[in-house]
Amino acid sequence: MKNVRIMACMAVTALAAAGCSETDPYLRPGMWQPTGANNLNLVAMVANPNDLIRGRGTSGTPGIEATPPVTRYWAGRPVALPSTSSQAAGQGQGRAETSGVGTGAAGAN
Repeated sequence: MKNVRIMACMAVTALAAAGCSETDPYLRPGMWQPTGANNLNLVAMVANPNDLIRGRGTSGTPGIEATPPVTRYWAGRPVALPSTSSQAAGQGQGRAETSGVGTGAAGAN
């Protein structure tokens, strides 16, 4: 009796596994199929096709510019970012705001 249960479980498992190919979205008819179009588009846009095989390095070293901010951050002394409020952005320009942005009234000068 135990062998019959084991055989029945194996048969159900085999049938369930056989149906998995039906649910794979790449194998269903009428669905998008991976064709390599993305790679072909990249090849068409690249100026030097050898760059796809082996990239090129940069001529400068941007690490020198990045070192002071990282050092300040690690030391717990980051520099505060400038204010981005609408009032602070308009100060010191010597002209009136005419668009009404940030004034609270549409079209107010």
